[in-house]
Amino acid sequence: MNTGFLFEGKSADAVLKKAWDSIKKNGSEYKSQRGLSRSIKAATFIITEPQDDRKSYPYWSKSEDDWYQDNFVKKESNKPPEYLKHKQDIYAYKYAWRSRYYDSGWGYLKGVISLLQYLKLKRVNFSKKSDLIDLIKQTYKLYHPEIILAVLSWKGEKLINFYLKNPEILDLELKSQREDTLLSIVEELRYSPTSRRAIIPSFIYQNIDHSGSAGAVPVYQNYQLYINFDKKGNPTGFTSYHLHRAIDAYGGAQLDINHDREWGMIASQRLRLPLQKIVIYANDVWANSDKDQKHLSQKTDIKSWLFAVTDAYDPETLDIDARISSDNFQKKLEHTLKKFK
Repeated sequence: MNTGFLFEGKSADAVLKKAWDSIKKNGSEYKSQRGLSRSIKAATFIITEPQDDRKSYPYWSKSEDDWYQDNFVKKESNKPPEYLKHKQDIYAYKYAWRSRYYDSGWGYLKGVISLLQYLKLKRVNFSKKSDLIDLIKQTYKLYHPEIILAVLSWKGEKLINFYLKNPEILDLELKSQREDTLLSIVEELRYSPTSRRAIIPSFIYQNIDHSGSAGAVPVYQNYQLYINFDKKGNPTGFTSYHLHRAIDAYGGAQLDINHDREWGMIASQRLRLPLQKIVIYANDVWANSDKDQKHLSQKTDIKSWLFAVTDAYDPETLDIDARISSDNFQKKLEHTLKKFK
């Protein structure tokens, strides 16, 4: 297995072209859950002129990249996860939810309780699998089935009914958990410029993502800012560091670099310092092995790609019966039901 790669350049265009060439030359081929893939391990990307976005779109167009940032990353264009999704695409997670509306999963709990209230349920007692299936069929156009099952598995019957009876306590809990983690680390650096603690925690919510019911686990991990100083101790700018468990070199890497750039520019404005470098470390950098190097599953547009990698869907076109009848989903139903017996 080939490990330890460094790709450095002024722009996303420069570093990704080097990565693509390296995957073709050095990548190991294997069959993954996404089909035949080729990958390299332990790769570092360094972008040395991140404030210049003229060469930030080597794969997706600027309009496609902007759609992704607006729909999945930015706080300004996304409500927190507890809102029911009337006539909207349904996501299991968004980076905006996991970072700008960080809450350790309490927003999801609020969303599921709101869903049960929407159905005018004052108490729940799921005694058989068909009870859960009926719930999913009634609500999949408002909330993601994976999250509904994960929340039910997390809290179980007694706590779910407690919050249905005492919703004001849930509201207080959510308020105490909610935090904009990007702004929190910017504030850390404003008051402690030499801090090594300006770190956004992992985007994974243990109780949700690893409950046995959830299916989509974010790949974006810790994000950290360091202020850079000259030899006299004067701040000159800052560098962002980002750990990623895996990157789709064609479909996802550009989006992640530009995600970091988006956050870096917010920090730059508040710190009044330039974003000097972006450093991204990825445990696995992979690409489909198709001859024409199309991105995941031969998707041809940014929305289809995002749906495929995050288990999102259009509620008007989803075949809910096919989803429910799959072996994987049946196991998740059985896992959830154990918390209600």
